Amino acid sequence: MPYARITTNVSKDGVNAVEVSSAVAKTLEEVWGIPAAVSMSLQPAKGDLAGSLLQPAAFVNAYPIGLDRKLNPKAIAALTTTVSEQLKVPAERIYVVLGSVEVGYWGSGRPAWHRAP
Repeated sequence: MPYARITTNVSKDGVNAVEVSSAVAKTLEEVWGIPAAVSMSLQPAKGDLAGSLLQPAAFVNAYPIGLDRKLNPKAIAALTTTVSEQLKVPAERIYVVLGSVEVGYWGSGRPAWHRAP
């Protein structure tokens, strides 16, 4: 189960969190080939600056278990497109950070999705 976080200075009044979360989950499923069950954190109306400008911007962090680095360019492009469409933020104002979580370093109070060998 991947984790994705979007922080943006876009007003929460113009954001449908369920639609944004669903679109991001679908994008990650298509790019990484993983189930769309994504832990998602959407943080609108933050006072983020990008390049010292208060224009609409978004910062996207996504962390799957065992990231395939070869998919990074595709994931960045797809997330940029999805977030741009959902939040109405210009693509050049979206910044994406991808990371990978090792098996066994992700969990919750539910039965584990992945178990360390």
